[in-house]
Amino acid sequence: MRSRTRKLEVVRVALAKAHVDNYKMNKGCSRCGFNGHPVALEFNHIDPSTKIAAVSQLVKKGTIKNIDREIEKCQVLCSNCHRIHTYSNKHHMNLSDDDETI
Repeated sequence: MRSRTRKLEVVRVALAKAHVDNYKMNKGCSRCGFNGHPVALEFNHIDPSTKIAAVSQLVKKGTIKNIDREIEKCQVLCSNCHRIHTYSNKHHMNLSDDDETI
């Protein structure tokens, strides 16, 4: 029984990943338009305060419905544009009390 459950979980995750990859490729980067490969496209939460989970975590443990709800809160950015956006908005400066500062 465990083997069957594991196989079903592997299939579920593969379908969720394909769903997310298809979405990213269809949208492409909202800044530069890149859509060459889904691994180079990322989800950026437009309002980080509404973030329930990273889309990648929902792919592993969520449902397609929950994934789509989270994606609605995001824009697709390529890796380069996402880094520039994060730096420009000083998200790298948001260190928690547990983080060490140099």
